[in-house]
Amino acid sequence: HVMYQLQLRTLLYCLVALLLLGSFASCKKAERETHTIHILHTTDVHGNILGYDFVQDTCTPSGLARVSTYVAQVRKEYPTSTLLFDGGDVLQGNAAVYYSNFVDTLRTHFVSDAMTLLGYDAAVVGNHDLEATPSVYRRWQRDMATPLLAANIIHSDGPLAGKPYYSPYSVHTVDGVKVAVLGLITPAVPQWIPQSSYEGMTFADPIATAHKWIPTIQEHVHPDLLIVLMHSGLGDGQGKEDVALQMARTVSGIDLILYGHDHQANQTTERSPSGSSVLLINPGSHAKNVADVTVT
Repeated sequence: HVMYQLQLRTLLYCLVALLLLGSFASCKKAERETHTIHILHTTDVHGNILGYDFVQDTCTPSGLARVSTYVAQVRKEYPTSTLLFDGGDVLQGNAAVYYSNFVDTLRTHFVSDAMTLLGYDAAVVGNHDLEATPSVYRRWQRDMATPLLAANIIHSDGPLAGKPYYSPYSVHTVDGVKVAVLGLITPAVPQWIPQSSYEGMTFADPIATAHKWIPTIQEHVHPDLLIVLMHSGLGDGQGKEDVALQMARTVSGIDLILYGHDHQANQTTERSPSGSSVLLINPGSHAKNVADVTVT
């Protein structure tokens, strides 16, 4: 009887050891698992779809037509792990887009066609998009598949008063990685355009909005990667128009900031309040460059 108990105890110890070994092996396997995703970003395209200057009557070495070639190359190499985003200000600045905005209004919007063909995963609204007037930017949104984001544009009145005017964020899963994208716009819009262009809207502080939405995203989405896609420049922390740098320095939980508005191609890194590194990148304006971020 005693011998039987010893044998049973030894067997149990062996089973526990095997289970522990299995757990350690699973942990090591999970640690070795690697995912790589590619994030492409354009911003401040300003109607430069075809790469043609209609004022000077000449081709330009830029535009979404050229961007589409690059995007196709990246997607061919990484078909299941590429995301494409735009940072706003696309509806103004070129004769072809002006024609679609205000003359050829019965057909699908020219910019909507282009962004749908390129397969943008999300875009944020820029101040010049709103300047195009409500009938234009509503048609732009209606005619394309790309979701528009702007967590700090708020309904100013009516039954939805206090609610976001656009989707605050989007969620994308690529190559097993869950990516959340929070959209924001500079709050200085009312300084530049008449109220009739942004009727029913008010603009909240983007820093305060990020403090509000990022914990919500983390709680409900549990993203592996959190991106802020913002139409706001780098800034020096002194004003409220350009706040990307201040965003990185004062808001925790952000991994990557795709910014624009100031037309300055740039990349830099900052430390968040939690001590993590935040990459900030801006490809500049008029689709002369594409920001290409590889995350492993």
